[in-house]
Amino acid sequence: KGYASQARSIIRDVKKLSAGHVLEFDLTNSTFELNQYWDVNKLYAKPKLLKSRQTILSETEDLLISACNLRLVSDVPVGIFLSGGYDSSVVAGILQRYSAQPLKTFTIGFHDKNYDESRFADHIANHLGAEHHTYMCNINDAKNIIPIIPDIWDEPISDKSIIPTYLVCQFASRHVKVAISADGGDELFAGYTKYLTAKTLFEKLEYVPFKETLFKVLNRSLPFLARRFRFVRLSSLSYFVNILSAESPVGVMAKMETIFTNSELSFLLRPPFQASDAVSISKTAIVRSEHASDLDYMMSRDYESYQMDNILVKVDRASMFNGLEAREPLLDYRLVEYMTDLQSHQKLKCGRLKSILKDISLGYFPVRLLDRPKKGFSLPINEWLKNDLSFLLDKYLNEKFLQEQGIFNIDYISDLKGSFLAGNESVFNKVWSLLVFQLWYEKW
Repeated sequence: KGYASQARSIIRDVKKLSAGHVLEFDLTNSTFELNQYWDVNKLYAKPKLLKSRQTILSETEDLLISACNLRLVSDVPVGIFLSGGYDSSVVAGILQRYSAQPLKTFTIGFHDKNYDESRFADHIANHLGAEHHTYMCNINDAKNIIPIIPDIWDEPISDKSIIPTYLVCQFASRHVKVAISADGGDELFAGYTKYLTAKTLFEKLEYVPFKETLFKVLNRSLPFLARRFRFVRLSSLSYFVNILSAESPVGVMAKMETIFTNSELSFLLRPPFQASDAVSISKTAIVRSEHASDLDYMMSRDYESYQMDNILVKVDRASMFNGLEAREPLLDYRLVEYMTDLQSHQKLKCGRLKSILKDISLGYFPVRLLDRPKKGFSLPINEWLKNDLSFLLDKYLNEKFLQEQGIFNIDYISDLKGSFLAGNESVFNKVWSLLVFQLWYEKW
């Protein structure tokens, strides 16, 4: 997955306190008791409320206004991270409407136009009359940040947006001490395209004849094939086999996000490390309920895993490392509880992702400012690794380092690295994840 899930950690015998839990230590008998006081899964499993579209939009906006204004309370200057997408733009629109002073907004741009979205943030800031600040990220920033990734995040996290996230926190900290971040919008309002893709793919897989038998045959054949072909050439087949075993749309989504399949892990790891040591995270996130839809299952899983263990860890570490407090209005528990009460078709209206938030945005911005294809907060690290940053691959994925380390199959990693440098973009996530792990391994 590219991150360490709760409640485990990458350090042996060290566990994390899971979100929504409290750990109590009894001084009289020296015992621990773990209790859960808030569970998003149970919220999604509840019966759904029947409300009109207008009521939902009005009540959701009221909750958003309350959540945003609460996070403005501070005795130091407050800013906001502005990407120009729906989430941060709506939050900025609400904050500016109820603020007597121009907002201080911050964004990161890239000289590569394929990745740069700073102009969209500029348009939003100009519309709001905000005091806007833009920092243009370059390859030297990456060179400076990559070596300290283990110091900032403590555990390996292979989300490549950690670099621009760190930069925007560092940049904002020069102007403010508190920053509003708009994380959680995709998980809360159904904004990921993968929700539609996973459901469609699962429906298509249902038509595959003798699916279970096909899975067993191909799964057993992979080790045999791996001995006769380059490992990397089996990546697509391994991915298909992995997807084929999914038992629900949420299972498909989980397997779509897998960086290394179990078969690939068996190629990657040397004895005594085994693929069976990997924790399966493809299970359904919530207890089956007649009131929960496939979309509810996928959103609940994202809320508990990807959001908690990746996104929020990424933002928390990057902001705290720079002495900046990040606040998250879209994670207000009242807003979450309200949204989990709604029927799925209200969130994904006619297949329109994030439809509730998009409709609310019309009260703050003209459609032309926000209506464009969704893009993630990313950077051209894949291109940089092939050129100016290729020395990192030479240092951390070379045969001598791998041999002394004794964890990975040298031939497999050599194939991966060679395939990536030759232009195979499909293996980038594997290469980047290995690089981030090696950085952490060397440090800790």
